[in-house]
Amino acid sequence: MSGLGDDGLYIHLGGIMETVFRTALSFSLLMVITYTLGKLINSKMTHSHFAVAITLGSVIANMSFDLNINFFSMLSSLITLVAIALVTSYVSLKNRRIRKWVAGKPVKLVEKGKILEGNLAKAFLTTEMLNQFLRENGIFDIEEVEYAFLENDGKLSALKKFPYRIPVNHQFGYISPESFQMPIEIIVDGEILLSNLGRINNGEEWITGQLKDRGLKVKDVNYAVLNSKGKLFIDTYKDF
Repeated sequence: MSGLGDDGLYIHLGGIMETVFRTALSFSLLMVITYTLGKLINSKMTHSHFAVAITLGSVIANMSFDLNINFFSMLSSLITLVAIALVTSYVSLKNRRIRKWVAGKPVKLVEKGKILEGNLAKAFLTTEMLNQFLRENGIFDIEEVEYAFLENDGKLSALKKFPYRIPVNHQFGYISPESFQMPIEIIVDGEILLSNLGRINNGEEWITGQLKDRGLKVKDVNYAVLNSKGKLFIDTYKDF
């Protein structure tokens, strides 16, 4: 009887040692992967980043504790996951259309002080949830909001109306004579956004003329935006 008990003890200790080894190795791999992917995992900024973070946690957990699963099979799965994450991120950097599908885009919930109920429904949000998000941003009166966006990471960004942005303005009753206009993107990744040009009643000739005056071509421009003051901001690929 004692011999059987000893064998059982050895088997038990062997399982513990294997678990310890697999856990230590899995943790080391996780640190390497986190270092490689960097903020892609930590920020969960996009749909794909969130999916990678959730799947990565599941794979690492199985590698560490499920002794019935072959360790090297899980390692292959882990390497495949990291490769998919890197390829997806690279492709989305190079292609704006793919990036919009992978990362999603912000949803405008409030525009010029008006709640956009249709966009709330698309984001599966209620007015009560919008008010909660605003309170978390230090805004307790929805009347103070000029613009509000639900960002890709699920957080709310809000811009107050001018009289409420600086406390002294509201206290002294000062109101800006100029209304705030949302910046309008004109060029992204070297590609003209023709639909946005239509919003400012200008055509492709206007932006190409603006670039020509600066000695630039569309392919030279990383990002161009008409800011809230109506001025054209241009960022080129070659900054220096």
